[in-house]
Amino acid sequence: MSLMGIRPLKTALSLTVAIVIGVGCSRPQTAGPPPAVPVKLLAIQPGSFQQDSDFVGVLEAQDRVDLKPEVDGRVTRIFVAPGDPVALGQPILQLNPDQAQAQLSGAQAGVGIALSSRDAAAAQLESARAEQLQAKSDLRLAETEFGRIQSLASKGALSEQDLDQARNRVEVTTARLQQIEETIRAAESRLTQAEASLDQSQSQVAVSQEDLGFKQVNAPISGIVGDVLIKVGDYVEQGDTLTSLTQNEFLFLRLQIPSTRSGQLQIGLPVEIVDSATGVPLETGSLSFVSPEVDARAQSILVKARFPNTGDRLREGQFVRARVIWDTTTEILIPTVAVTRVAGQNFVYVVDQTTSEDGQTMDIVTQRPVQLGGIQGNSYQVLGGLEPGENIAVTNILKLRDGAPIQPETQSSNSRLEL
Repeated sequence: MSLMGIRPLKTALSLTVAIVIGVGCSRPQTAGPPPAVPVKLLAIQPGSFQQDSDFVGVLEAQDRVDLKPEVDGRVTRIFVAPGDPVALGQPILQLNPDQAQAQLSGAQAGVGIALSSRDAAAAQLESARAEQLQAKSDLRLAETEFGRIQSLASKGALSEQDLDQARNRVEVTTARLQQIEETIRAAESRLTQAEASLDQSQSQVAVSQEDLGFKQVNAPISGIVGDVLIKVGDYVEQGDTLTSLTQNEFLFLRLQIPSTRSGQLQIGLPVEIVDSATGVPLETGSLSFVSPEVDARAQSILVKARFPNTGDRLREGQFVRARVIWDTTTEILIPTVAVTRVAGQNFVYVVDQTTSEDGQTMDIVTQRPVQLGGIQGNSYQVLGGLEPGENIAVTNILKLRDGAPIQPETQSSNSRLEL
């Protein structure tokens, strides 16, 4: 081997020996504790837990009417527009009043004629009764005179002719009185007929006035005007729908509840209308009606809940999601994000403390099984495994393991956690 070939070989052997020596001289290093995981903590405290059920129901207005004319006619004026609020008695539309006005004028003229006839009959009756009084007075006088002459004639002081004349005066006066009484009866009959005719004419005026009043359609309730289905110039008939009025200030929700819940149904039970997408309550009401009957086919019970319509957000006929709250109890609640599930068992990480080798106290988490009940919003009901006052981890759950050290970020049962 040449000198030039030996030198590289020596260099390589020297490097190899140096590497071996370096490896042999290095010492194994002891691994340190795992880094603490930053987590947010929640102090367990009892909270309100609702036992509830969700249903779908339909809203109905407190009052709703369809406006229909009570007489036929042509629309000459419309006073409102769809969506307008109206008060009780406010005009809605006007029908052509010409024919009704003519009928009213004719009826009023008939009343005038009937009044004249009645007044004439009353005057005739009054005159006949005055004549009757005079005739009765004349008859009494004639009878008195006849008695005196009859007494004198029996004594021979007066002649038979005088007696006959006195008797004739009595008979004439009696006949005149009878004739007057006949006149009175006839006058009373005419007055009765005249009064009946007057009553009939006045009734016709009332009917005509009512018909004229029907030519203007007024609001029977206060409310909001619906779609106006007619326009000026249209001819409408009795019974045609013109528009509707709806009171949306309060609404009733119709729900069908399974008959198995019959024992829990009672007036005043809280009910919430909730947003179908988020579940957030929109309005809170209570049961105001529970049907005494069960629908045999559906085996359900009709109930109604009354709701204020704050901000006019709800509409009559609207289908909504409703939540019936059967009971409210005090329970331990934990966020759903704090729960892990392993082999069918639910666990949470409970905060504990331990002492390190150098004597320092450090926070760790212990994986603990828990028994869970129902879910409310983003929280579970805890049936067992946790006690009030304990702290659990609610963030970085996937980075934790049993006994892992942690670095607490917050520890408050009242703070809103950004989960």
